[in-house]
Amino acid sequence: MRLKAGIWVDAYLRRCGAEGLGVYVARRGDADAGAILIKVDYLNGETMVYAPAVGASDLEHDDRQWARLTGPEPVDEERAEQMIERQANFDPDIWVIVVEDRTGAALLDKSMITEL
Repeated sequence: MRLKAGIWVDAYLRRCGAEGLGVYVARRGDADAGAILIKVDYLNGETMVYAPAVGASDLEHDDRQWARLTGPEPVDEERAEQMIERQANFDPDIWVIVVEDRTGAALLDKSMITEL
């Protein structure tokens, strides 16, 4: 069974904090079932946004799968915000978590990331 969004977000925030990453909730979504977007801010004007991978839910365990909403390369802040707003207009219950790290660390295992 998949964890509720609010519980997953709390655990992710703690994990990032324990690793010394700057992280915060930019938009609070539905605590039970809100989709989660992870925005990685490289602190140089470049940003990567991860979104839930379509059709990647696996009910046997809670390894969430992610897709690079912004494509394979980082984009500028304005473009990332436009993508996030488009998602929020489609689903107002989304969460947006921002991780600030010059290396682009988001603590998402590479096996959890797929291409759109």
